[in-house]
Amino acid sequence: MKNRKYLIIIIALASLVTVVLIQIFIRVNRQQEQDEPVSIELINKEGENEQKAEAYQVSLVKQNPLIANLPYYSDSFEIYYGIKDKESYSVSYKIILIPQSSLDNAETYQNELNLLKNRAFDWVRSKGVDPNNLEMEWTTK
Repeated sequence: MKNRKYLIIIIALASLVTVVLIQIFIRVNRQQEQDEPVSIELINKEGENEQKAEAYQVSLVKQNPLIANLPYYSDSFEIYYGIKDKESYSVSYKIILIPQSSLDNAETYQNELNLLKNRAFDWVRSKGVDPNNLEMEWTTK
């Protein structure tokens, strides 16, 4: 019985020592990772990637000026964009109409959708863009 007690104590101490050693190992590794210098090549590569991304964004906005104002949110509608083809800078737009009426009265609902669609078109025109030249997907919320 005494031997069993000592064995349990030894196992518990060994487990405790193992946990402490693992914690020390983790802390030492974290410290070494923080102390490692970052290569100048990596810094330059990250800088180049940022410049390319910025240049792409400038070209994308130049060819699709409406996206400089997106996403747009109002009580009547929301407008988002997605890049269709990165090479040609083509985008598509998603317009979400937010009607207040219900489908119970189909005529009222449809009239409101038409009104909201016209508001969305007016907003796009106010940004100097012809909505008839845009690829748009319409949906409701």
